[in-house]
Amino acid sequence: MPVKLNSAASLNYSIPIVSCLLFSMHNGKLTGPHDGFGTVDWDYQRQRASERAMIMRGQGFIHPATLIPEELEYNKGYEARIAKLTEKFKDPT
Repeated sequence: MPVKLNSAASLNYSIPIVSCLLFSMHNGKLTGPHDGFGTVDWDYQRQRASERAMIMRGQGFIHPATLIPEELEYNKGYEARIAKLTEKFKDPT
């Protein structure tokens, strides 16, 4: 999600955030920095990113914010739980 400079990472659903510094060249010298995502035209994109993150969050447990199952410190318990859940989901064919 594009955020303004010095924005707090207060979103509680692990959405990746990105900020941007812009520089210009004037008479051979760099000017700036300017906040690349600081204008109101990015508000719509921020809103859309937040909505998408909440949709993903509503789908339940997802792995992008965690280690892969093989590297989890609680791997044995995780594998046991997944095995029990897998038994409940049978292919109807």
